[in-house]
Amino acid sequence: MRPFISLCMIVKNEEKVLDRCLSTVAHLVDEVIIVDTGSTDNTKEIATQYTKHIYDFEWVHDFSAARNYAAEKATGEWILVLDADEYVEEENFKSFLLELKDDKENFNAYAIMILNFTGVHGERMIQNHHERVYKNDGDIAYTRKIHEQFYSKSNTELRLKKSALTIFHSGYLNATVKEKDKQERNQQLINDEISNKNNIAFDYFNLGNESISKGNIEEALNNYVKAYELKTNFKASWIAYAMVNIVNCLIRLQRYNEALNVIKDAESLYSTAPDFLYLKGTIYKARGQYEDAKEAFNHILNNKDYYINTIFSPDIREVLPHRDIADIYFIEKNYQKAIFHYVSVLNINKQCTTSMRNTLFILNKFHTKEEIVEFVIKNRLVSESNLVSYVRVCFDIGNPRIVEEVVRAIQPNKDTLIHLVKLKELAIYDTGIVNDEIKELIKNISEYSKTALLNIGDYAFIYHILESNNIENEFLQQIFEDEKCKQLKQMLTSHSFEVTDSELLLTALTICLTYRKYEQVNILLNNNKDQQVSISHNIAAILYDNDFRVEAMEYYNDSNWLDMNEQDFLNIINGLFAANDVFNGVQVANYGCTKWPEDFRFYQFIINHSTDEMQIQSTVNQAERLFGKSLILDRFIF
Repeated sequence: MRPFISLCMIVKNEEKVLDRCLSTVAHLVDEVIIVDTGSTDNTKEIATQYTKHIYDFEWVHDFSAARNYAAEKATGEWILVLDADEYVEEENFKSFLLELKDDKENFNAYAIMILNFTGVHGERMIQNHHERVYKNDGDIAYTRKIHEQFYSKSNTELRLKKSALTIFHSGYLNATVKEKDKQERNQQLINDEISNKNNIAFDYFNLGNESISKGNIEEALNNYVKAYELKTNFKASWIAYAMVNIVNCLIRLQRYNEALNVIKDAESLYSTAPDFLYLKGTIYKARGQYEDAKEAFNHILNNKDYYINTIFSPDIREVLPHRDIADIYFIEKNYQKAIFHYVSVLNINKQCTTSMRNTLFILNKFHTKEEIVEFVIKNRLVSESNLVSYVRVCFDIGNPRIVEEVVRAIQPNKDTLIHLVKLKELAIYDTGIVNDEIKELIKNISEYSKTALLNIGDYAFIYHILESNNIENEFLQQIFEDEKCKQLKQMLTSHSFEVTDSELLLTALTICLTYRKYEQVNILLNNNKDQQVSISHNIAAILYDNDFRVEAMEYYNDSNWLDMNEQDFLNIINGLFAANDVFNGVQVANYGCTKWPEDFRFYQFIINHSTDEMQIQSTVNQAERLFGKSLILDRFIF
């Protein structure tokens, strides 16, 4: 009896991921065909654990040639194509098999959803559809050297259906992309396809993707625009991605009004896709139009049943709008609403470090250790998958005491993390007691350093404590033989020191404020005042971020305006308004409108606080010309 479905794969040096792939799917298909294009590692040995159908194929710089060779070896009624860095979920795949068996000859090819994990830990997802399943009747084959597509040998139209099958792909994780470095090879193959002129619009789209991966945004934009202009089939799935990418490029180039014009056209074409409304919201957020941004993001969240056809990422329907609204409320110091939205993100995606960091920052600001631990456990914010990330954030905000109970609840035997907590507590709280347990931990501090959870400040404080107790440690001694590390240690632990590196002073100030070592903060600020003049605005910003607003304003008063950035002026304006100095706050905001004309917040300060009707009217008119419609501007009709 003929096998029902054959898995066909082409591989080369995939020993790190091939077992994961095959372990999820080999037992669900009837036949596994592996074509190796020149592996020099253990790829073929791993493959032999799952199949005897392993074939060598000399690489001819053509993915379709290799895939078609694999198909020639398949005997199943249907062929499934996977790459080694992909895998499936068993129940989803079984459902797809039922769908396929119920096909009744209506279709001869299926497109599947591919979820691409990106970032460091897969914290972000990008989706795309691709034809990966087809009838093994000799008519359908792959064409194109790269970014392969189906074609019919008999030149008949494919009967294609989008299936419910989902494939998970880890090949876009940062470390994997860096390791494989396929950019030059891909670009050459795409250039070959362009010279063939078979599907030049699609080629320019792929060229745009390669430009993005290299960081060439202007070049990428030009390629995407060419692709869109040369399209011959508006229904091709890549066109929607091209429009999203055009907008993303314009945003990265800060050509916001052009991006909004593209979005306006795209929304009429893809009305049930949330992508373009989300991108509109990110533009508003980037320009400081926070009310407009919140309205856009909330509209997506409140209409999830309408926005069902995401183009770029499934996160756009929920995770990203929640996170962006939370960021705005965090900036506005509306912490209650910020927490709600950050927790909403973490309930869906526990790998979102920003949401974890800002949630714990807020909790640490207002709540006791017991309250924070209870909140974290009750809301299930931490699991095995993000436990180390949770520990890192707790350490970064200077509160290791909220770690141990959570670690014990999730991984009772995770002794390394508990030992790191003890060392971090020693660095921050310095009881002056170095007992036998601490001595034993310090003996192994070089091993603990490999976790990268302790920072140079921690080592400085611990080394100072050891010196005070006449305890030697070779690992720490070697660190502080470095002149910069030695100087930083002096700033963190001494009453008197000479500042020769202003960046080190800023680092020391940040560490001491985070660890609430306020006595040392005063020492840092009162030493070498002459050396602080050139960095007074930097000191002011650090103090402001740590809620020392009055002290920050004193340093801003001593700062040169030419040295200050946008955020410095926003801090000054808020500080002036907090001190009821509305007149000067409006004056500074007026300067901000001149210096940073595309930041809506300066206009909003004037509109909301000025008592001069003519100034308000002029500001509204100017903002309307630059930003168009806005909820804030709509309140003023002249």
